[in-house]
Amino acid sequence: MKSEKLWEIGGTIIGISTSVAILLQIIRVFQVQGSSSLSLPYLSVFIVIYGFWTLYGFRFRRIAVWLTNIIALCLQAALLITYFLFA
Repeated sequence: MKSEKLWEIGGTIIGISTSVAILLQIIRVFQVQGSSSLSLPYLSVFIVIYGFWTLYGFRFRRIAVWLTNIIALCLQAALLITYFLFA
């Protein structure tokens, strides 16, 4: 049981850390005020991926999965908005 709890904590920390990469990209788009380095298919596919993993996490009651993927989904949606904002 303790090992499972540690995996859950580790998964949450790593999941949130990966979401930081999306946040950094959003900040960069605002700094350069351009989205030319972003790909619409890439942004769209990752919305679907994060959505799936969020549902998967809810289905199997894994907070490390659903929590971190909800964060990533929201950030990815914000990045998609910036794509159109600076296109």
